[in-house]
Amino acid sequence: MRPVVVTSKWLIPAAGGLWGLFLGDGLVSGWASWDGSLDLTSMGYYASRVLGSPEISSLLPVLGSLVSALAILAISRRLLARSPRLKTALVCLVLLSVALVGNGGLWAFAVPGPDARSPVSCRYDVFLSGNLPAAWSRQSRATTLGSSSDLGAFVTGLVRSNQTLCFEPGNYTLATTIHVLDQHDVALYFSPGATITSTAQVRLLQIVRSSGVEVVGGRWVGPGAGGFADIEIDPGSTNITVRGADISGAGHDGIIIRNDTTPDSRISIMDNYLHQNLRYGVQAFENKTACSLGILISGNRAEDNRAGGIYTNGAGGVKVIGNEVRNTVGTRPGLIGIGVTNGGNDTVTGNKVDHMFWYGIQVFYNNNTIVSNNYASFNAGAFDQSGITNDHSFHDMLMNNTVVSNGLAGIHVERSSYVTIQGNNASKNGRFGIEFYHGDMTSTSYAKVTGNICSHNNQAGIIMNSGVDSVIKGNHCLDNSGPGVLLYNDQGQAGSSGNVVTNNWLGDDRGSLSARTQTFGIRTVGQADNNTIVANFLFNNTVANISAVGTANIVRGNFEGPAPVTDDLTRIFAGNPGAFQFSKGAMTVLHASSRSST
Repeated sequence: MRPVVVTSKWLIPAAGGLWGLFLGDGLVSGWASWDGSLDLTSMGYYASRVLGSPEISSLLPVLGSLVSALAILAISRRLLARSPRLKTALVCLVLLSVALVGNGGLWAFAVPGPDARSPVSCRYDVFLSGNLPAAWSRQSRATTLGSSSDLGAFVTGLVRSNQTLCFEPGNYTLATTIHVLDQHDVALYFSPGATITSTAQVRLLQIVRSSGVEVVGGRWVGPGAGGFADIEIDPGSTNITVRGADISGAGHDGIIIRNDTTPDSRISIMDNYLHQNLRYGVQAFENKTACSLGILISGNRAEDNRAGGIYTNGAGGVKVIGNEVRNTVGTRPGLIGIGVTNGGNDTVTGNKVDHMFWYGIQVFYNNNTIVSNNYASFNAGAFDQSGITNDHSFHDMLMNNTVVSNGLAGIHVERSSYVTIQGNNASKNGRFGIEFYHGDMTSTSYAKVTGNICSHNNQAGIIMNSGVDSVIKGNHCLDNSGPGVLLYNDQGQAGSSGNVVTNNWLGDDRGSLSARTQTFGIRTVGQADNNTIVANFLFNNTVANISAVGTANIVRGNFEGPAPVTDDLTRIFAGNPGAFQFSKGAMTVLHASSRSST
């Protein structure tokens, strides 16, 4: 039997015809399944979905492989001329591969899927037809075309309860606000590349008396003027989520949660990029309340907002977790990185704040608040502004924070009592590591300052200005340019009295005498009476290890000497301060001190 000879004369038309067959089959089947209305807008939308679909992109390598295979066949015609059967088998293999891959890919056009971030339950697919917004309904299989370019009025007319709107990429403009008013279970999903801008000084989105509303994605660009937020969540709204959005240019806050007292309202602002807004990136401005509103502000990046990054006023039970707040050029324009004010029972944890013009983190008139595991650095500050400031707030806990290289204090406590400062690293700050200041009150009182590192600060490590009945215990205050611990009072203020200073490690561990800058281990000045200074280890302070003035101060069981070879604090501070045991060679010249002041 004479073998079949395959030539390029019919090979290329055959491959092209097979490809076209599958392409046509896929498009026809897709349109039938799509069941769109026979109008140019719907057909254009369907065509744009096909051309922009991942399936088209995935087929490009197949087309390249086909072209490469044909080129190889053409080049190797002479080599295969002596073996027609091999040539036929090779061509069939290429065509079969193309058929299988092409059929699988093109059949995916039967129902072009929404963007990966959009749910398959979209009620409307919103897109641009020319410069007009349009919406294709997955229920009626019909397209609605806007009467103007104003996205606000168009989408407001579409929004209903139990509906999801999915926005295709495009540059949308609005002259009026998108309203979600008295609705429930509404979702707005924006594909990457969907940008919403305003031609007027209006809110871009306002949610009022609605529940179960989710806003995901989108680039929201405000007019850069006026007094409105880009996105506003108003009273009566519960279970609201805004996440994954890029929000900028607002005339006020990027996002504002406004004037509500609904307990457990469950508002979540998550994973957004909030930048270059004229007030805060996000603000919860509520009626003063002690109850928990269930507001979560988490995972956001807030940069270069004029007033600051994240701010709450009169909100209870707010959780500010894992956000990054900064200014990218020096310390302007932002004033407050994170502020929780006039509320209570808040949690500020795991945040990073740097290069703010005033405060890194501010707690103001905000009781029973936990500020923990935050990083605050290079915040400029003046007077009471610092890495972390706790002002007129009681029973707060500032724990395990890193506050370094701030312009003034690492941690500043003012007009506050029953504050716990524990396990923080407050080092390399412009003035003090940890500062207590009386402000317009007589004193601060009942503080616990334990287990902190306060080193390499430009003045004292820990300072109490009219601090009374407090405990300073187990801190490391080394290499400061001033005292390790300073107790004093301004003229006319109450003295720092009734404090216990114990088990602290206070000195200068730099080997060169000329390099040492810590003046005192512990110093009391003014009316520093009735303090107890026991069981501290003090070494290499350039003026004196202990300078205790005042009346009835108890100073005993402290150990003064050069820096030890090892820093075995457990051994040094274990048991009775008067009966320490040291390992051989652990210290050289070391003696226990016992004195009193009169």
